[in-house]
Amino acid sequence: MKNPANCTSIQEVRSIIDEIDFAIIELLSKRQKCVEEIVRFKNNQEEIVAEDRQKILFAQRRWWAEQNNLSPDMIENIYKFLVEHNISKELNLFNKR
Repeated sequence: MKNPANCTSIQEVRSIIDEIDFAIIELLSKRQKCVEEIVRFKNNQEEIVAEDRQKILFAQRRWWAEQNNLSPDMIENIYKFLVEHNISKELNLFNKR
């Protein structure tokens, strides 16, 4: 992947952004597959919601954001949305088995 600092046009920078976004979407798809599989190891709705795990996850992601010069609030908000979606998905799968 080209370094954005070496780009000579807005199109080149946008191309890099598109490449990064595609990679993020691929990784989110892999993460979703893990969510679909992890429900096999959960025995009840409390284990799906996993409030203690959520607290740890959000704190860790905030720290990772800080380490990468990103807004911890932005990253936490993204992960809150992602976790809410995943809980809904897991509950749906759990109730179908």
